[in-house]
Amino acid sequence: MITTSACEIEQFIYREADLLDDQRYTDWLELLADDVVYWVPNFLADAAPRDYGVIVREDKLGLRARVARLMHVQNPTMKPAARTVHYLTNITMTRETENAADVRANLLLYVAKAGRVMHHPGRIQYRLVRHDHGLRISLKKINLITNDTALSPLPLI
Repeated sequence: MITTSACEIEQFIYREADLLDDQRYTDWLELLADDVVYWVPNFLADAAPRDYGVIVREDKLGLRARVARLMHVQNPTMKPAARTVHYLTNITMTRETENAADVRANLLLYVAKAGRVMHHPGRIQYRLVRHDHGLRISLKKINLITNDTALSPLPLI
C-alpha cells in the first residue's frame, strides 16, 4: 500500500488549493509528477476527449507553459489577476495500491475578477503517487457540473 494516512492526503490536497489561491504557481508545479495529466472534461465527465473535446488537457510541459504565461508581466488577461478561493469537501480515498492512491473531493471554486464573482462547482479526481520528496499528483481530473455551458476563462483549478 502507499501507506499514506487520510490526514496526510487531506493536508496535501488543502496545500495544493492554498498554493493555487495564493498564486504560487511555481511551487504548485513542484507538486506534480513528471507524467501528470491535468484534465477538465467537456460536456460529459467520462466522455472520450476525441468525441467531445476538452476544456483543458495538459501534461507537465503544457502546465509549465501555462504558468509562464500566467506569470508574464505583460499578460493582459492577468491585469488584474483573478483571485480564487477553493472550497474542498468530502475528501475520500477511493482506491489504494502499493504505489498510488486515488482520491476524490467535492469542489466549489470562486473566481473574482473585474468586479465579477463566478462560481464553479464540481468534483476533482486525483491520483497521488509516493515520490522521494512526498506525494505528487499524477492525475488531476476536474469534473465541473457546469461543463455543458459556456464558461468564462478558468484559472488553474
